[in-house]
This record gives sequence, structure tokens and C-alpha cells, in this order.
Amino acid sequence: MLIFFILISCKDYLDVKSNGGLATPDNFEAMQRILDNMNVMNINTNPLGEASADNYFLPSPAYSAIDFRSKETYTWRIVNNNYPNEWATSYLTVYHSNIVLDNLKNIERNDANKRTWDQLAGAAYFYRSYAYLNILWTYAKGYEESKMDIYPGIVLRVDTDPYKPSTRSSIAECYNSIIHDLELSIPLLPKQSEHALRPSKAAAYGLLARTYLSMGRYDKSEVYADSAWMISSKLMDFNTLDASVQFPLARYNAETIFFSQMSNTVPAMNYYNALVDTVVFKSYNKDDLRLKLFFAKGADGYYQFRGSYAGATDFFTGITTAEILLMRAESYVRNGRVKEGLADLNELMRHRYITGKYTELTGLGLQEALDKVLEERRKELLFRGLRWMDVKRLNIEGRNIVLRRSIPEGVLELEPNSNRYALPIPTDIVERTGIQQNPQ
Repeated sequence: MLIFFILISCKDYLDVKSNGGLATPDNFEAMQRILDNMNVMNINTNPLGEASADNYFLPSPAYSAIDFRSKETYTWRIVNNNYPNEWATSYLTVYHSNIVLDNLKNIERNDANKRTWDQLAGAAYFYRSYAYLNILWTYAKGYEESKMDIYPGIVLRVDTDPYKPSTRSSIAECYNSIIHDLELSIPLLPKQSEHALRPSKAAAYGLLARTYLSMGRYDKSEVYADSAWMISSKLMDFNTLDASVQFPLARYNAETIFFSQMSNTVPAMNYYNALVDTVVFKSYNKDDLRLKLFFAKGADGYYQFRGSYAGATDFFTGITTAEILLMRAESYVRNGRVKEGLADLNELMRHRYITGKYTELTGLGLQEALDKVLEERRKELLFRGLRWMDVKRLNIEGRNIVLRRSIPEGVLELEPNSNRYALPIPTDIVERTGIQQNPQ
């Protein structure tokens, strides 16, 4: 049903002419309009992982006021999650990408159209991989080399054929598909896009670095983070930002390589409900400008997060130069290049502290340096949709991170490597397709 309505909605965009006229500018423009539909392609990041993570907490009154499904999400006990839901909307991005790729197959690439053809194909491959990575992080367990062929991943769709049965691929197959799409996209995309809503080579390199980081493949994440940094390396000096405005980080700011945003479908993650974890807040140094720029104190004495690169109450999930630098720093350290990793971390921190107040880190051992990088990653990338996967990958390495929720009934704990880190697939999807449900 979902595919049917998508195809109907796209009919006006892709009214294929009987004489093979798909290769006309009108149809290239139609495909570009499909990819430029920001509500589907950019402002659609699945929020359930972030809603399940430990960047925030709900006071008892806020918890009591949210709807039942949000309570389920907050307490890692999702049961009622039928259509419409985040699984379905996440796959909208996939299907729109596939519509463009399917129609491009009918157009001969030639000298006259190759620039447009390449950019459309490259963008579609990027968007599909971007959606798949987020879906995989939400509904599958973390990547373990010894179990990657055993644990189920997600449903991979590479065309718009609605009659193909839905099956879950292994985690290994899913990561391979994501990497393959991104490798296809890189030679087709421009180095930098004309707007952050559109993909670029820098964004594809950054997404590959994210992918390999989540797999624990730090040799590869170093390579691709470095490739992205070589194209886009501008950092904002937080000393130049105005902390007196409501949202000091502007939308489409200088650090934004690719813009995406979390869908706002979970009231628990509402800006006014989700209060910043107090332990995280207290970890910032008094000279760290992020204290003033990222947080706003409420009447109850707790803090809300206002440091979104969306420049609003919405949570930004895109790719930034700061994230690229942190991925390279972590990868450097894990690969034994501690000096280079600390140099990257120091470069970022100089742009985050009051001028002259930051003391550069030098002479640290590998483990101490890694702890520092991971600490700053947590503090810099709050509410970006990254923490859920970070907890999974770090616990696979033995970090023993236990998530806790305090609710009126008591304190709940989510133990490391629990099955609940793979969130339940909607019940109606399981019933209609017969795919395997995640054990809880």
C-alpha cells in the first residue's frame, strides 16, 4: 500500500512519454524535484534511536503527560507501533531514491547530459544509503565481526517493484549495500554541493566514515574522514557567536556539509520535554563556550538543548566538519597515531573555548587519549542521532555503558548488548510480510 501511494504521488513528476522522451530536460527536472523534496529526503531522520538513548531525561510530570507510545519508547518497551510509523517514513526516502534510479536506467548517458545524469544518480545513491544506515542503526544490533552474518539487518530495496517479497538481509549484507551505494555515488557527485540540502563528495566521504566508524573499522573511517576533511574543513569560532539569541547556531552554517533533521514524531523528544542529562551537562569546562551556546536553563533549574544546527527546536542529524574531525581524531588514536589524533582534537577545542583559555592536550597514552576524544565526541554531537549507535559499538568493545530511566514506577536499566538495542519492527509490517521480529 505504501509503495502504491508513493508511485501515485510521483506520477505527475515522471509522466513517461511513449516516444522514449524520458531524456528531456523536463524529466531530469522532475527527478531533481523528487530529490529536492526536503520533507522526505532531508527532514526525515528516524528519531527512535535518539529517543532511546541517554542524552536526555524526562522529569516525572513530563513523563506522565506524554502519550502511551512515547512512554513505550522512553522505557525501551515498544509494543504499539503500527502504520503510520517511523519505519514507513524512513523507507519513503529509499523509494524516492529508487524511483530516480529506475528512471535513469531508461536514459542513455551521453556527453550532453552526463553532468546532470551523474548528479542525479549520485544523489539518489547517497540518499538511499543515508536512509539505510539510519534504519539499520535503529532496528538492528551493533556490528560484530563474528556475528555479522548471523544477526538480521533490515529490508533492502534496490528498485520500485512492489511485488518483490520483503526479507531481512544480514547485518553484513546491509553494510555492504550501504558501502556499495556510497562508493558508486562518490565519482558522480560534485566536491561540494550548491546547497547543504544536496549531497556532495564531501558528504559521501563523511557518510562512509560514519559507516565504518559504526562497524569498528577504524582504518577505513580514518581514510574517509580524511578525504572529507580535505574538501571541507571550515570550523566556526564559537567566540564569534551570539549567546543572547534563542538559537545561536544558524541553519546551514559554515560547518554543515550535509543537512538533515530528525522527524518530530515522538513527544518524548520534544524540545520542551527532553532535558539534558545532568551528568553530561556537568562535564563541560567553565571556559567551554558550548555551555552558553548549547543550553538554556528552564524555570525548573534543568537545561534544554538549544545547540541544534537546524537553528530551531528541531534536532539536526546531518554531517558537519566538526564531526568529521572527531571521527578522524578517534580513528587516528585507535590506529596508534595518538599525536595526530590529539592534534585534531586540539584544533576543534580551540574553536570551542574562550580565546586563550584552552590548554592543549599533549603526551597522553593511547587509552587516555581515546577517552578524551570519546568524551568530546559525546559533548559536541549531542542530539544528532548518533548516540544510540555509539553506545552499541562501544559496548561491543567492552565499555559497559548501562542506560537508566527513572520513572514513577522505579528505575529501569538497559544492560550492555541487550536485545532491546535492536528496536522492534512495527507489528503490522511483521504480520503482512512474515519477516523476523527482533527479540526483546
